[in-house]
Amino acid sequence: MKWIKVFSENSTYQGEWKKSSEIIFYDPNMGGTKALIEELIPYERIHALHIGLVDKETKEVVNEYSKTWIGATETDIFNEEDGVTQLDIEIQTHKDFVDMFNSGWDKALQMLKELCEQ
Repeated sequence: MKWIKVFSENSTYQGEWKKSSEIIFYDPNMGGTKALIEELIPYERIHALHIGLVDKETKEVVNEYSKTWIGATETDIFNEEDGVTQLDIEIQTHKDFVDMFNSGWDKALQMLKELCEQ
């Protein structure tokens, strides 16, 4: 998962990529987020509902800041045409996180494209 490093150098995840599974995306030095995979159709679509924030030890954090994060959604949509795959990312989040996602995803998608073309 080299492409995810643009969000945080030590980014990793815990959990399984399957429908109805909880997955934690985190940096062991900073903490991260917990999400529920609500939909997973291989090579087509992934939809995740963010259900919390976690600390460095992946324990759930409940505070005013985490409440603004809970309920955010991310949908990854893969469309293949003539041997070319396009990935669209749809994010619904609190206004405080819009800039982070916009700048992070621009870099992450560029890196993912380069990795796929190797």
